[in-house]
Amino acid sequence: MFRGSFWLLVTVIGGMAIFETVREYWYLFLIALVFIILLVIYAEDPQAKNTGARQKSQPQSTTASSAAAVETPKLTLWLDQTAEQLIETRGKPCAVDYRISKRRICEIWKYEPHRGGYRLRVTLENDRVVSWRYRG
Repeated sequence: MFRGSFWLLVTVIGGMAIFETVREYWYLFLIALVFIILLVIYAEDPQAKNTGARQKSQPQSTTASSAAAVETPKLTLWLDQTAEQLIETRGKPCAVDYRISKRRICEIWKYEPHRGGYRLRVTLENDRVVSWRYRG
């Protein structure tokens, strides 16, 4: 009980000290308040800025083995998704690689060209999604 009373007393005294300071230097407080409001209005989102820096320093990759469905920018992928569903959600690929064997046809659909490569590679076997790789 003593701790609660102590912190209440500290808060009241601190609030009074701040009030007296603002009363004495009201013009500086007003300038600071306007500056803070302008900063909030025109500042960039710091979380988006940090995310971009993290992506540049540490390339991230997501594979189908780590999750059954992954939300990547502009699309959702899941295992056993058909080629038609993939075209509906993402559109036609920028490039396609083929690997043909006796038993199966393996296609690698590539999306989002980036720095001489592709950010998203989706592997399809017999027109079904079996894996993907997204590098942010």
